[in-house]
Amino acid sequence: MGPAPAPIGAVAESDAAGTFSVNGTPARERYIFAAGGGHDPAYLRGRSFHVFDAWTGQELWRYARIDSSGGSDPRNSLYPIAAPVSLLDTNGDGIFDTAVVGDVHGQVWTFSLYNPGMMSGSRYNNWYGGRAFIQFNGQGFYRRSPFFQRAAAAMLPNGAFRIYLGSGDRDQIKDPNGGTCGLANLEACLRKNCSVSVSTAEYRVGEAPSGGTNGHYFNANWSYAAGATNETTNWSADTIGQSLDCSDVDDSNLSYRITCGANPAVNYSSAIYCDWGAGTDGGTECSAGFGRPLGTQVPYTPPSGTFQNSNFYSIRLFDSGQRSQFTTSSQANQYDNNALTESNLVNATDGGVSLATDNGYYIAHGNSAADEKTASSALVLGGCALWNTLVPNPSGNVIGCGVDAGLPLDTAYAYQADLTSGAISCGQVGSATYNATVRYVAHSTYVAPEQPALVISVNTRTGQVAYSGISIDPGSPPVSTTVGSRDVTGTIHWLEVPRKVHECRHNGTNCN
Repeated sequence: MGPAPAPIGAVAESDAAGTFSVNGTPARERYIFAAGGGHDPAYLRGRSFHVFDAWTGQELWRYARIDSSGGSDPRNSLYPIAAPVSLLDTNGDGIFDTAVVGDVHGQVWTFSLYNPGMMSGSRYNNWYGGRAFIQFNGQGFYRRSPFFQRAAAAMLPNGAFRIYLGSGDRDQIKDPNGGTCGLANLEACLRKNCSVSVSTAEYRVGEAPSGGTNGHYFNANWSYAAGATNETTNWSADTIGQSLDCSDVDDSNLSYRITCGANPAVNYSSAIYCDWGAGTDGGTECSAGFGRPLGTQVPYTPPSGTFQNSNFYSIRLFDSGQRSQFTTSSQANQYDNNALTESNLVNATDGGVSLATDNGYYIAHGNSAADEKTASSALVLGGCALWNTLVPNPSGNVIGCGVDAGLPLDTAYAYQADLTSGAISCGQVGSATYNATVRYVAHSTYVAPEQPALVISVNTRTGQVAYSGISIDPGSPPVSTTVGSRDVTGTIHWLEVPRKVHECRHNGTNCN
């Protein structure tokens, strides 16, 4: 899965004079888009965040694990970013100044684009990043779930910014029973608290003699020991500029080691060498026999209680203390060091209430600790957050035999929560959700549901408006949640008139 860009938006840059200023500095707009590094099933690549010029494609800024200066550098803790990026204008000046995105190991990152960009070499050097939130910080790493969805955002009446997003492995959302531990789903191994290590004997993309670290190379390793609070990592890469050679080689050799419970360790190797027809050997194409081996499942059922439910989060982005909006490297490090975790949030799952001045809340998805995963980004509308989850059919995607054979149906859940409090009832007076007594509505589906679509209904005669979100999934009827006034038909009135008045109005006769 490659990186998903954020919507194109404008930021301020200060390398030319213009008609407006940011913090008193003359500046002009530059249109940009932002993207994460993408999802690597081996969790080696993709640990980066990038901002590009929308018109030229020039990379303006990079925040990457490979550039970390050491353990105290927040970049050292960056995991692959597969989710789309959200761009925010926090001061209402019409210019994006903040980017927010989650990574695949349960962290939410805040990137400050507030300073007018100052170019140093080929990139800006005065934008910074830090973590707003870390799932189960200081607890077992296996409890974390990835963020694959775009974060929604809202400003509460007191001016506090909150973001809204849910966790769960969207990449393997149809893999049931806690997922199948193996090279295709290392996330399942981690969630089952198996020890995992991945290392590169060689990871090269670019023209160079076979072996060694000549040319373009990337060497890395990470490992997780069962019960540890984090992984350990090591990274190195070349500093050669981008190549335009169409015949660059793929040359990699990855080693995997998985140990689940008291079972013996299982070792795998994934090797590939392809030069796409170039080179003195007459050319080597990448055939089906290369790359990650098949049949690498590691059967293992973890002890009861190992699986952690996925959650939906409402997280305050900034406060006026240690987590204030940052514009310098030291402020970003302070923000990162004070990242929130579940203990800083209100548990609104079963009646807890968050105030606008609180750090936010979380709601545990309780339909299956092993399998329920967030399936869509949240729709923030009319004081409500609406989102979908999916629990895959435990039989998987096995198709039966016979006349009535078909794919087994999965179960989707349409959730709701008040933006501020996390309560079940939300929305405006008169809406279906205002006096709601259930957190979610279940329905069957063949596919993971998408983000609820905004529906606005307007009565042109009375001016009344209704707001709702609707989910349309193939194989199932639409699911609609109304959060605004439902009275869009208005009150019906009638007035008896004499025949002469009627004729006068319609054909101009008998008007005397």
